[in-house]
This record gives sequence, structure tokens and C-alpha cells, in this order.
Amino acid sequence: MKDKLVVLQKEEKFEEMLLLCLSEKETQDTKELCRLAMEKTEAGIDRILSEKAELPYSQITVDPEWKKKIDIILENNRTLKNRYGNLWKKMIQND
Repeated sequence: MKDKLVVLQKEEKFEEMLLLCLSEKETQDTKELCRLAMEKTEAGIDRILSEKAELPYSQITVDPEWKKKIDIILENNRTLKNRYGNLWKKMIQND
């Protein structure tokens, strides 16, 4: 798992890293990489949701593939779901 996480990190695919972390048991070797994936994913969600402040009366459209990854992450990570779940549903336009 660690090798795959390192490859994804180099490719800056942090959402995919976090999905991998959520699907497999975290080990001492992968703990730091999973923490980084969570931080980078949070930053990405924050960046998207901050656009809402500039567009108060509209919903935000995001890449459908990225949206699907974030939806899965929010379903499987209680911390992120509690932080972003309701905002994500309200602000992100469904296809």
C-alpha cells in the first residue's frame, strides 16, 4: 500500500490516496501519507466551497469524476462528513 500511496502522491492524486487509505488498514508506514492525503483533500474541498462566497446565489459545478471521489470520501470518513457533508450537498450542483 505504501508504494502505491507514494506513486499517487507524486502524481498529486490526493483524493485517490485518501480513498486507498479508507479502504485498507492504516499502518505505521502509511500513517503520515494518509494524513497528508486528508489535509490535501480538505484543502481541495475548502477551495471549491470558498467559491460559493463569491457566487452566493448559484451552485458550484465541479468535475463529475472528482465529485464522485469526494462523495465516496464523505460517505466513509466521519470527520470530513461532519465538517463538509451538509455544505457539500447544498453547494455542489448534481449532474
